[in-house]
Amino acid sequence: MARKALKKTVAAVTPGAMAGEVLARGIEALKGFGLTVEHTAKPKAGEAVDAWLRVGRGRDRTLYAAMVRKRLAPAALGPMLHPLAGAKGRAMLIADYVTPPVALRLREKGVAFVDAVGNAWIEQPGLVLWHTGNKPVRTPKAGQAVRVFQPAGIQVVFALLCDPGRVNAPVREIAEMAGVAHGTVGRILDDLRRMGHVVELGRREGARGRARQRRLLQRRRLLDLWVEAYAQVLRPRLNLRRYRYHGANALNEFNWWKQATYRELGAWLGGEGAAEIVTRYLKPQDITIYADDRTAFLKKHRLVVDPQGPVILLDRFWHFDHEWEFPDVVPPALIYADLLATGDDRCRETAGMVYDKYLAKTIAAD
Repeated sequence: MARKALKKTVAAVTPGAMAGEVLARGIEALKGFGLTVEHTAKPKAGEAVDAWLRVGRGRDRTLYAAMVRKRLAPAALGPMLHPLAGAKGRAMLIADYVTPPVALRLREKGVAFVDAVGNAWIEQPGLVLWHTGNKPVRTPKAGQAVRVFQPAGIQVVFALLCDPGRVNAPVREIAEMAGVAHGTVGRILDDLRRMGHVVELGRREGARGRARQRRLLQRRRLLDLWVEAYAQVLRPRLNLRRYRYHGANALNEFNWWKQATYRELGAWLGGEGAAEIVTRYLKPQDITIYADDRTAFLKKHRLVVDPQGPVILLDRFWHFDHEWEFPDVVPPALIYADLLATGDDRCRETAGMVYDKYLAKTIAAD
């Protein structure tokens, strides 16, 4: 049975000064409950934590690894919280506003939270705080998100994460691979530089004259931010539709996708199906497929529309071949993102396997 679709809203991955403002409001809210809050040392470069806080009453304080976000969407909770799984402190989310449904999900997952309007849940030795129902005075506008985490920026960052060396390619080539306008790439690279993810190393002589040399930095942190933004912003725009197998042979209902034709029909396997292929671990509930033109694929494999069906088709958003051992499968960064977007614990575990085996070598090498 297909998982129930999660409600999605526009994202707010929170960079720079904006994160500082949200953090400050969250700390003030905690103090408003009579708690002592100590903002400890700043996170190290590449660390998937926005702040380290010690929270409690008097001297009885607990260390929290805090993630700061302007706004939240239920669809992004899995990708957002995944990096905190290995943190040394307890997980805490700080946001401008946490809706009641998100508050319940965070509590179920054991993630403490506080927002600027006084909603909070913290449970630690000698302290239990649970307060919801406060509403924000106004809702931030979606356009406040930086360009990197809007659709075109997400496409550019994906191309770079799949091959960090592409950051040195001509802007025209990056634009073609990402499927965006040429002028967009320069603006995205400028944003990435301001965020500390791209550094200019000067120029060197090449076949096309003196070319700029760049390096992609803090790649794991960038991957985490990209995964969250992809789930909230880009994926809902990829014409997502659900289908089911309608072939004559009932035995093929759950296994047809393993013998399906993909690249020849302009399609690639993603999500849980791809995870089974590359890890031999996960038994998929949903089969996710990215296609250039889904009509040929649907006809070839006898798929019919079904809002509750287990087959998910989305539009392909990248325009390059990822050279690896699974030519019919999407790049591993997208498998990783699809798995985390489910919010499912076993999918999250499998995402870790995908990262360790297929992403760590290039993502961690910065």
